[in-house]
Amino acid sequence: MRRKLKSIVTAGVFAGALLVGTSAHANTEPTPVESGLTPDQFFYFMDKLAENAQLFLTLDDEQMQTELLLQFAQERLAESTKMVEEEKLEYVNELVDAYLEAIEEAEDLVSEVVLDESVEEETKDELTEELENTTVIDESIQDSLDEEKLEEVVEKTEEVKLVANVVKGLDPEKVTALRQEGLGFGQISKVIGLAEATGKTEAEILSMLQEGKGFGEIAKELQVKLSDVVKKGKGRNKDSIASEEEDVTDETTESEEVSETEEVVTEEEAEVDTDVKEVTTEEETTVEDDVQVVAASTTTVTEKPEQAAKEKNSIATEKKKAAEEKKKAAQEKKKEAQENKKNNKQNEDESEEENENE
Repeated sequence: MRRKLKSIVTAGVFAGALLVGTSAHANTEPTPVESGLTPDQFFYFMDKLAENAQLFLTLDDEQMQTELLLQFAQERLAESTKMVEEEKLEYVNELVDAYLEAIEEAEDLVSEVVLDESVEEETKDELTEELENTTVIDESIQDSLDEEKLEEVVEKTEEVKLVANVVKGLDPEKVTALRQEGLGFGQISKVIGLAEATGKTEAEILSMLQEGKGFGEIAKELQVKLSDVVKKGKGRNKDSIASEEEDVTDETTESEEVSETEEVVTEEEAEVDTDVKEVTTEEETTVEDDVQVVAASTTTVTEKPEQAAKEKNSIATEKKKAAEEKKKAAQEKKKEAQENKKNNKQNEDESEEENENE
């Protein structure tokens, strides 16, 4: 009878967990982390069952699964704090182990998301920031741990910080090669971070690791601290962000210069069009005047000397010729302006192609 009742309760809890999981998947807004149920309470297993159900529902969504793991890690810390406050220290180690397990899974998922080129940069930044924030542990929890457990926590949180700050700059080829050696992303970040901090190659660090040395021992032997490697990773990220901002600024400036050039060319074309119109009008007026002059000369040819009529015809011809030359010059100027515009457009296209290749 008891087994049957337990099965019914478990089924009900799982169904409720599915509903909770679906709701959590739909809601992406951050919520304050509270301890909720704690290990000293009878129905704490229901809380764990609900979490497992939510993770099951997000197997095909690495981003959402990562956010859930980070949230669960924060909940384990909140529960640990409450247990310390209530002086129920026998539960703290168990909660800290669950916390370490959650952030270890989260760091691998964050790394997968960050190395995915289809994911937006803003999402990558948010996840790495959340991952690093999860490494902040209350002093009361640290004080309640024995020396061995505290050392494990410090080492793991330093690793997570390193992943959060280094993973965005990892070389995909290096990551693939080290993954084939059976290393997780946390270990890969340490290998690459230590190599950069000491001038060693990744192969040399990996060889030391394969000799059975731990990362702490390797760092001590190479006379560096993992915390310094983390700081170096943060500095590199800042330099990378500054470089990206400079590239964006350069592209914006170049675009503005092209726009200004196009405006100048457009203004030149407008001026040329005006000149052509003026020349055409002037030519038409001149021709009309010349026709009138010739007509007047014809009607009065009997009254004036023949030499005077020839001079007037000569003047009219010269004016017409000058007008035609002026019109030709204006047309050449327009053609030159159009060629300038075409060249500017070609330069802009070549610049965009170079930026894409880079």
